[in-house]
Amino acid sequence: MIKTTCLLLILIACFCISSKVVAQKKDTIFRPFSEWTLRFNPFSFIENFGGVHVGVETNLDKKKKLYLVSEYGIIFINNVRSGEGSLADQKNPNSLSGYRTKQELKWAVTRTNQRANVFVGLETNLQIVNVTNAGWFGMGNRDLNGLYPYFKYQEFKEEISQLSGAIKYVQPMYFKKGRFYFEFFIGLGVLYRDVKLKNSEGALIQPNVELVYSEASQGVKPYVAGGFRLMYNLK
Repeated sequence: MIKTTCLLLILIACFCISSKVVAQKKDTIFRPFSEWTLRFNPFSFIENFGGVHVGVETNLDKKKKLYLVSEYGIIFINNVRSGEGSLADQKNPNSLSGYRTKQELKWAVTRTNQRANVFVGLETNLQIVNVTNAGWFGMGNRDLNGLYPYFKYQEFKEEISQLSGAIKYVQPMYFKKGRFYFEFFIGLGVLYRDVKLKNSEGALIQPNVELVYSEASQGVKPYVAGGFRLMYNLK
């Protein structure tokens, strides 16, 4: 009986020790999504393609070194100015619609008091905007003098697609108390822009309002990523 009791106590002790070891191992398991932050672009209403632009940020690892940023915007406010010439300071009166999204990975370079002081970010942006316009289009094949057989007045949409990527320096600025803080960022990258005239045919000769982007602005261009975000830490 004594031997049986001793054996039982030894088994219970071994079980408790193994359970504690397993618990410690589970505590070190990869645990993402333990921190959540809302992101607001306070300048989204006054940008050329204005609207609402908000997002969310969360950590991807337990040590909170790697973060995922996901932002989305609805474009509906027209702050666009006319493209070139004497109308350059006049507001484009045409309606505008579209959306934007940004996906970003941020790596915390330095950290103090459980808060990151400096990040390195890698971002991608996609923006698609439609602006209504109208004008005269040359129809048919041009003759030897470069003239079109006839012209046609049409309404159309200027669709602007922009895809960009950049590496950034990201600097948060915390307050002593509260959940709100700021984030500033600056970086360099490349941007690809494509402009299409939708719902039209022929060659555009004379638009009512200058196009937002000329042919020369299309293709791959250098891109400066700079901005400011208002942050609210949920947990």
